[in-house]
Parts: sequence; C-alpha cells; structure tokens
Amino acid sequence: MMELLCRKCPDDAPAVPVYGFDDLEEEKVDEMVTVVRVLRQRLPIQDRLVKMKIVKNCFSASEMVEVLIHQFDCGRKKAVEMGKQLARRHFIHHVFGENEFEDGNHFYRFLEHEPFIPLCYNFRGSTNDREPKSATLISQKLGKIMSAILESYASEDGCCLDYLGISNSEEFRRYVNLTQELQRVDISTLTASERLAFFLNLHNAMVIHGVISVGHPGSAIIDRRSFNSDFLYVIGGSPYSLTAIVNGVLRNNRRAPYSFTKPFGSDDKRLELALPQVNPLIHFGICNGSKSSPPVRFFTSQGVEPELKFAAREFLQRDGIQVDLAKRTVRLTRIFKWFSADFGQEKEMLKWIIGYLDATKAGLLSHLSSDGGTVHIAYQNYDWSINC
Repeated sequence: MMELLCRKCPDDAPAVPVYGFDDLEEEKVDEMVTVVRVLRQRLPIQDRLVKMKIVKNCFSASEMVEVLIHQFDCGRKKAVEMGKQLARRHFIHHVFGENEFEDGNHFYRFLEHEPFIPLCYNFRGSTNDREPKSATLISQKLGKIMSAILESYASEDGCCLDYLGISNSEEFRRYVNLTQELQRVDISTLTASERLAFFLNLHNAMVIHGVISVGHPGSAIIDRRSFNSDFLYVIGGSPYSLTAIVNGVLRNNRRAPYSFTKPFGSDDKRLELALPQVNPLIHFGICNGSKSSPPVRFFTSQGVEPELKFAAREFLQRDGIQVDLAKRTVRLTRIFKWFSADFGQEKEMLKWIIGYLDATKAGLLSHLSSDGGTVHIAYQNYDWSINC
C-alpha cells in the first residue's frame, strides 16, 4: 500500500467522484419547449363546464390546433401530431384521462395546472422543461446519491439515520434537484427488475425526504396514513404517494393493511406500471423510517433479487423472528401479519421463512413445523419511533 501511495496518479486516471456537486453535463432543452412556451402565452386557459363539472385551467383541443397552425404555419394534420407529442411527453393531459390527444371538443390542461401538482414535493413552482433523461439513468443516479448519503449519515447497520446531517448535505441537495427529473420521465421503458429497484429506491428516498420536509409521523395511525398518502411526487406526469408505490406498484395493486380499496382504479394509467406479481421479499427492502422497520437500503437493477434475499436473511436472523421451543411459539415481526396475503397461510409462511434463517433457527422452526404438534404464532410489538 505504501508503494502504491507513493506513486504519482496517471494523467489518464478517472477523476475521484465528488458526491456533493452536480454532474457537469450539458442540460438539453426539450425540442417541444418552444411550442409549449407559445401555447402557454396564446391559449385561452380558463375554467370551463365540462360534463356537468367545473374543470379549472383548461383549453380545448381545437383551440390548441388553431394556435399551432397559425403560429407555426403548418397543416392541421401536423398540428394534431404535435399535440400528440406534447401529450406523450406529459406537457399536457386530458382533463379526464380519456385519450392521449384528439382534435375537436376535447379538453386538456398543462401538467403544471393539474390539481395534484402543488401537493408534490418534487415540484418547485414550475415544471421541468428540460429534455427528459432516460428512466434507467435517473434510477442509477438516484441509487448512487442515496448510497453516498447512507455512507456518510447512516449507522453501520443502516438502522439509524442522521436526518439533520442529511438535510444540510450537498448530497441531499443533489437528490432534491434530481427529483425534478422525475416529472416527465417515461418509466414504461424499464424492465420488471429495473422497475422493482427504481420504486424500492424511490420509496426509501421519499421517506427520508418526507421526514426532513414534514416531520416523522410517529405512532398515531391517522398521522402515519396521512404521511403515506399525502407525501407525493409527480412521476411521469402522475402523482405517486408512498402508499401508491408500495401497494399499487410493488404489490401489484393490492389493498393496504386495514384498507377497503385498492390504490389504483381499473382505468388508472398507473396500473400499467404495477409489477406483474408480488415478490414478498420487497417487505425487507422497504424502510418506513421507524426503528422496527428493516434497515434503509438502496438496490441495483442488475442485482435487486439477490440483494433483497440478503436483506431478508439479515433482518430475520437479527430480530425478525424468535422461536420458543418450550412454548411451541414463534414470534414474528408484524410485517408478516400486515402483509399475510403476500406470504400465504401460516404453514406456507413458516416454510418460506425457514429458507432465510441460520442453521440453528431453521432447525428449531423445522422441528416445530414437522412434528405434528400445534405451532402458536405471535407477533412482536412494533416500535414506530423514528430511526435516528
């Protein structure tokens, strides 16, 4: 090591990564921004009565087509195609989500005029007009920035975070800037494994952002539900809460614990991004900012499956399960109770757990499960206090 340290660094060696500063890359303005700026100035944006409802800040397709024809000296067909491009890039949306863009008496609004936009914490007064980066690139940047934050502001086991330190860090400033790139990103281009890593990482990052911005929800059920449903990002033109990410996307649109409705309705466009099947391992990769939660982690799209398996083993071997052979009782983390639909019936659940235990605990649990006697399952108390 001393010999290596004494050598001069080669001129062609890569630069040392500096996590606290923005990437020196050229920001490209979306080629449709010129069109959007003209439309923002020329269109009669106003509240209208549409289908017996007052719809705010909208305009009709025919009005937009006429402005495009006049301002850009093009034919109607070309103007309609420009409208479709604007819709695909999430500059405009149909007020009821009925179509992408059609000429005629259909009504649309700009993304910045959507009712949910002021509630989104990755919106800063105006939408991001830069050319959207690929979802893969944004996902990689997100993972790198948040991993750098963990390296500097998390305990060695990832169970405790220094939220004050994070809030004042350059890495967190970079993360907040990066979240604006999510506004018009196209997530549909991601594979299933890439989508899994993307939403796991985004959820855990949003929890950290939420605790810093609005405070930790504590143990009150009402406050936790409010935190999970009201802390929003606009992603690909649609609003996503923590509940929408976990139960809508990661759990294939299953009901949240103690909820009577699914996160996404049958006509919700976000339903297209839901993972095709539920992987119960996700529950050991999701951190909710509490002490009984699994440690905060960030995953790679290439290794998300083995990384989740490692997370499950580590959590269960540490304190996720306790086996009392004398009382024939297995005490489990309440994660298994809340999301029992993802793990199966009790026998199936215990069999699944065995695969993630060390030899000692696995042997005890196998003995209890196979000797024909009754196995009592109890659930540990959950500590909802902040993980700091």
